[in-house]
Amino acid sequence: MNIRQVKGFCKLVETMNFSRAAEQMYMSQPAFSRMIESLETELETKLIERGKPGPRLTEAGETLLPNMRRILDEYNEITEKVHSMSMKKGALTVGILEEGLQGRRAELLRGFSQENPDIDINFVEVSESSAFDAVLERKVDCALVTHFPESLRDRLEGDIMGRVPKCAVINRSNPLSGRDVISVADLKDESFVVIDENKSRYGYYDTIGLCMKSGFKPRIVNKASSLSTALSEVEMNAGVMILSQDLKLAQAANVAFIPLKDEDLCNLWCVHVGESDSQNMKKFSEFIREKVPQE
Repeated sequence: MNIRQVKGFCKLVETMNFSRAAEQMYMSQPAFSRMIESLETELETKLIERGKPGPRLTEAGETLLPNMRRILDEYNEITEKVHSMSMKKGALTVGILEEGLQGRRAELLRGFSQENPDIDINFVEVSESSAFDAVLERKVDCALVTHFPESLRDRLEGDIMGRVPKCAVINRSNPLSGRDVISVADLKDESFVVIDENKSRYGYYDTIGLCMKSGFKPRIVNKASSLSTALSEVEMNAGVMILSQDLKLAQAANVAFIPLKDEDLCNLWCVHVGESDSQNMKKFSEFIREKVPQE
């Protein structure tokens, strides 16, 4: 049993709705259901009765609920204490995706560090799907992400660190790789590689949405577990991807990033809590807003 299963169980009890609980956990509903089922399998007992008009707790679920809530409360308390300790040491904890820091975001962090040498910057690797939880649970002061969905903007704030084009990522042996720009519609006959939605939920659905807007459903041949794995698939000519241009520095040698025409620029976000930010986070937010015009 892990803390994500505990949190998922508690979210489900709060909402009594699998779709809503999955959304709050930044997971697809099938993945969320599998997580609850794996918890039941591990405990060797049924916790939730599925059916109409909706899910309800079994007797075992009712018995277990106070313990689950206590575990979650203790976990949150520990996380908050660790966060408070790091703040006393003059630290800024930044959640970054597995591809690391590149481009404008790296420049801004270097500039902030140079202006604030007394603040230690610590990095924690997060997936896109877990980044927002990490901020809300105070595991990190902020997370550097590409997608910041409207559904989270009542709980979190975001500073724009830069704006970059969206790109088609194509093996150089593909005839399309010689173009200066390309439309999404030009990719309709291509196979697609995506990062699994449980790792990059918003990137996954952004790719599908762009293709559907252009009149076709992408033929997905592989759901990779990470960006590096996905780029390796493109380098092996297994398919194409759609990514933001800031990831170009992570590309493999045999892969081309070609800007998509007629598509909005992609914002690079620094997402944080807002009013309850630490003083170090407030300084970083102010620094970003001084350097980059906001919407």
